[in-house]
Amino acid sequence: MSLGAVSRRAPGLGATAATGTLHLVAAPAPDGRTFLSERSQRFPLRLTVPLHIDPRRPEMAFLYVQNPTGGLFEDDDLRLSLETCPGASAHLTTQAATKVYRARAGCARQRVDLRVASDSFLEYMPDALIPHAGARLEQELVADVERGGRLIAAELVAPGRVAHDERFAYASLSLATRILVAGREAAADVVTLSPGLRDPRSPGLLGGHDYVGSLFAVAPGGDAEALAAAVAGAVADAPGCLAATGTLPAGAGVLVRVLSGSGIAAERALHAAWSAARVALLGAPPPRRRK
Repeated sequence: MSLGAVSRRAPGLGATAATGTLHLVAAPAPDGRTFLSERSQRFPLRLTVPLHIDPRRPEMAFLYVQNPTGGLFEDDDLRLSLETCPGASAHLTTQAATKVYRARAGCARQRVDLRVASDSFLEYMPDALIPHAGARLEQELVADVERGGRLIAAELVAPGRVAHDERFAYASLSLATRILVAGREAAADVVTLSPGLRDPRSPGLLGGHDYVGSLFAVAPGGDAEALAAAVAGAVADAPGCLAATGTLPAGAGVLVRVLSGSGIAAERALHAAWSAARVALLGAPPPRRRK
């Protein structure tokens, strides 16, 4: 999660790892608009002022996370949590792509905790993850959705800084997603890529593609089959992509996976999946975000 970049000394030269936190609680105001009833933050994570920019859903708060250090460095440990109260509606995103920098021995860590109450809606739609040469990252997303709550969460992983000839030059990525329904685990998804041990483009991994995207649409108690059909139709003919859609266990929702050789094509496919899921769950397509 980044906003520009500032200079930072390498760990071997005495730099101090960041242990940033950002804790947010979103609740409905008397006029129906969502606001932050709780907010605490510790550098380097911080938040812009909530915006209300969706003309079709004017009550929704758009929250932009910033990291002024420019990305994730070795031994950084960042924790972000957002809880939506009943009646709240929020969209959480990053100011820019999340860069992960080289690690000599350790790794960067990032955890995102999302709690979605009944009769609330949350979107977590960060920009792409870009691992630099030698980067190591352990990331976990845990989403706990109550029955009657709705969540859309997505992620796009780039092969690295392609323009710098760093395609799959990172050391390792471990990206885990856990979906809970009312505190009980309904699904778990882990993407582990270690280019030094196995080429990520091998069969059974990315299969010759460079970019991998995932989108979860979670609506416990809803019609998962109808949701899957709507999303599958949106990505069936995505240009330059392979896309697959399936339902989560116990009808908790839907998972979409996208593979592509083009970052632009992958972004467009994920946006199509997001739009279809949003219309199905919220009744409105995504607005144009300010970035």
